[in-house]
Amino acid sequence: MKKSLCSLRTAALLVSLLAVNSLMAATVTWSGLGADDNWSTALNWTGGTPGSANAIVFTDTDATGTSGPTGTPNNIVSASVAIQSLKYGNSNNFHTTQISLGSTLTVTGSVSPIMLVGTATDNGNTQTVYATMLGKGLLLVTNNSGIVSIYQGAATAGGVRRATLDLEGLDTFTAYVSQVSVSGGEGFQRSQATLKLAKTNSIYCGSPQCLAKQ
Repeated sequence: MKKSLCSLRTAALLVSLLAVNSLMAATVTWSGLGADDNWSTALNWTGGTPGSANAIVFTDTDATGTSGPTGTPNNIVSASVAIQSLKYGNSNNFHTTQISLGSTLTVTGSVSPIMLVGTATDNGNTQTVYATMLGKGLLLVTNNSGIVSIYQGAATAGGVRRATLDLEGLDTFTAYVSQVSVSGGEGFQRSQATLKLAKTNSIYCGSPQCLAKQ
């Protein structure tokens, strides 16, 4: 029996939608419940263990009271791992990620921003988000259409709200992206942000305005 053109198109559409859905990253959130602080420990995560199909998120859970290159790491990349995206959205306290010697944390995904420091919401005029990455390893962010975004905005004037990505204690940061956006706002006004670069940095951008500050 012949199938109609309509049914063939419907079948093609369903296949297309399934293919798109298969590319969507599953969110994995840091819980810190494991016996150690390693990324490879399953109990440290809600939603699975980080892998190439995952969007990694850090919230207030297990955030600590120290920050900056002299802070104590509360999560450790002890073996190389590739993930879809990375977000630090802690609204209280801090997260410090250590990438160990010989290890690479690779962030590569099709949805921007592929790396975000900030809550991506209006949490008022006094909200700060501080994320630290340190260690002897390599942070590699690689997607020519992706954006690294650091911002914390609010709809009204006044106050101090800021997002900070502190890489001062990290040996190497390499990025192949469309843009590194510092205080870009992403729809919010009066955004403030700080980017502190690693000891060695190589940033390659597809956008004419590589390092953007708005």
